[in-house]
Amino acid sequence: MPAEESEETALAIADGVGDAVADAGAVVAGGDLSRSDRIVIDCCVIGRSPAEVRRRGARPGDRLVVTGAFGGPLAALTAWRAGAEPASEARARFARPAPRHAAARFLAAHRAHAMIDVSDGLASDLGHLLAASGVGARLELERIPVLAVAAAEAARLGEPTWSFAARSGEEYELLAALPPDVSDAELAHAPAAVTLIGWVETEPGVRATANGAPAMLPAGWDHFAQG
Repeated sequence: MPAEESEETALAIADGVGDAVADAGAVVAGGDLSRSDRIVIDCCVIGRSPAEVRRRGARPGDRLVVTGAFGGPLAALTAWRAGAEPASEARARFARPAPRHAAARFLAAHRAHAMIDVSDGLASDLGHLLAASGVGARLELERIPVLAVAAAEAARLGEPTWSFAARSGEEYELLAALPPDVSDAELAHAPAAVTLIGWVETEPGVRATANGAPAMLPAGWDHFAQG
């Protein structure tokens, strides 16, 4: 932290870390503060899981579901790039994403075969899950849940809402592969909305439709191809 930063800034950062840790059911075990030319926050998280759910493990026939709704962070980013102030909901989704801890535990308890958080965009992270599992998928893109502010921004750009939502990164919603016998009635009790967007198939690759017509997922974020 720069020497000229105020004590209030340091305390505010500590409070934010404490809030995030408490939400995860964890504790801050220690820390260190040193001088630098900019604020840098570096965290190491150590935990234990009795039965972790990884990105590999999806099986043909599984239902692909997502939590929440998409597009908020990209709506904020496109507004800023256009020189406009983003809607408050979009700004909040960009600046203060809420990890889906409770929803992750719920999906794990309902026998999720694979799960990943959507940080690089739904299109990219679906690809990560499918590649790790050695399977493919069939998607109905109109099923992707989209925030109203994101739908409005997509309309301004002349882009389909599902395309805008699928390429929005920094979402931190969850994508999971669930056994086909996990019912909608069971998922209705999840601590966050859970929406079916497709199915896992044996053949690698993604076969997608939008309102019945063939469609292609937009590219998501690639850390090594984009700056």
